[in-house]
Amino acid sequence: MEPSWRTVVQTKRDARDIAVKCQLSTTNTRDERRLSITNIQDIQNLVAKLDSGELRAREVIEAYIARYKVNHTPFICQLMNLKGSSST
Repeated sequence: MEPSWRTVVQTKRDARDIAVKCQLSTTNTRDERRLSITNIQDIQNLVAKLDSGELRAREVIEAYIARYKVNHTPFICQLMNLKGSSST
């Protein structure tokens, strides 16, 4: 029997979180705050934090951009290496 979609999603989120934590070379308050923002899984909770002023829209966007960069930089570097090796 295949796992439920919820199990699959949680497994992927757990793997993502581990990868992000491993990629952060230095942990500081800003990185921890960004990580806590992107770990908000409930949209109603995120909207409530924005409405209350606890979070700013710019801060949320910057947190997701930073997380994207952490998650995708190794992949992009691998692609660039492949592109460079295929042109020789």
